[in-house]
Amino acid sequence: MLCQNFKLIGLVLLLHLSYTAIAGNVDLELQINIDVSAGVEFQQTGEFSFTVTNHGPDDAGSDTTGDFPISMQTSPIKLNPTGFVDVSFNKDFTIAQECFFVTVVADPPPGGTVSYGYKFGLPRIPANSSITCYGVYHVGFVFGSKTIKWTARSFSDNEIDPSNNSVDIVFSIPPKIIPSTNIFTLLLLMLLIMLMMKRYLRGIT
Repeated sequence: MLCQNFKLIGLVLLLHLSYTAIAGNVDLELQINIDVSAGVEFQQTGEFSFTVTNHGPDDAGSDTTGDFPISMQTSPIKLNPTGFVDVSFNKDFTIAQECFFVTVVADPPPGGTVSYGYKFGLPRIPANSSITCYGVYHVGFVFGSKTIKWTARSFSDNEIDPSNNSVDIVFSIPPKIIPSTNIFTLLLLMLLIMLMMKRYLRGIT
């Protein structure tokens, strides 16, 4: 019995050492190119791109058999009362690229709302190399701001520096500015009305 236990422990250790030997050490850095700094509007659409760079020292995703071992995905995004997702994303199919895209719909908790996630799948990234993907976005909320977190990761590798894997994108709809009329403008308006009335009275006398 004791011998069997040692064999079992040895098998577990062997599997652990095999996985540790296969898994690479990588440093993925995510950069997103999107211009929403001036604010957005309801139903606005736009383009964006992101670049995932592998600073190494090992190739990212090299120990997996799938075609897209690296992912770049959003935090959960809620369905807005407008009927649209707060901010939705899609792949830019007008640009040839290596990236795969999928939309994930999560069942709502009791009393909650449906949430969505958007994910790009990326192929293996050799050390000191990068891949750029292109997408489009759509704004589905009408006021306030929404912060969307994008995160890049390779689930089969050891991430050396997770501090540069995520980027927060803030979509903000500026409040509408109602022009105010100052005292000087009111006085000019009153003077104009008085002149028009004076001309009118002269015309009927």
